[in-house]
Amino acid sequence: RVGIAAAKPGDFGSVEDRALTLRFTADAHGILLLNRPQLFAKGADGQPLSKRHGASSVADFRRKGYLPEAMVNFLSLLGWSDREGREVLGRDDLFQAFDLSRVGRAAAMFDTTKLDWLNGQWVRRVGPARLASLCIPSLAAAGYLPSQGFDEATTRWIGEAVEIHAGQISLLTDVPGALLGLFRFGERLQ
Repeated sequence: RVGIAAAKPGDFGSVEDRALTLRFTADAHGILLLNRPQLFAKGADGQPLSKRHGASSVADFRRKGYLPEAMVNFLSLLGWSDREGREVLGRDDLFQAFDLSRVGRAAAMFDTTKLDWLNGQWVRRVGPARLASLCIPSLAAAGYLPSQGFDEATTRWIGEAVEIHAGQISLLTDVPGALLGLFRFGERLQ
């Protein structure tokens, strides 16, 4: 069920009051998601997305370097469009802009190219402090940093370095490659 007419958290008193006053505005069924046909991409054949065919878990997307904001943004745009044509929408923007009449009836393509683009947009939107905390695991996995024990100045430096190179980053797993010159500078001089 989608939407509760004129209801916000705290609008109603007791559980009984809420049960008597809630009015559901509409029933809705999610649209079918299809893999986007792409050359040489496993599972990308235009067939319905399924757990046995090209789909991933949320944990897989996190390991691949996708931000939660990008995933929510991307999933909300599958079969729905903003009235103003915006594509990069935060959670509050989505809540304000959502209109059930803008939900399409046709199947939507799960396009990882667009997801990568959206993730890159979100990488450029988060601040340096959060960016540093998100990137430290991939930098540690690449052997550029220890996995813990940073002072505030080092964390700030990492955040600023990633922010400067954000135009080269679509996924958090791209960070070691984008910052290669900073961490392997001595090797490049030899």
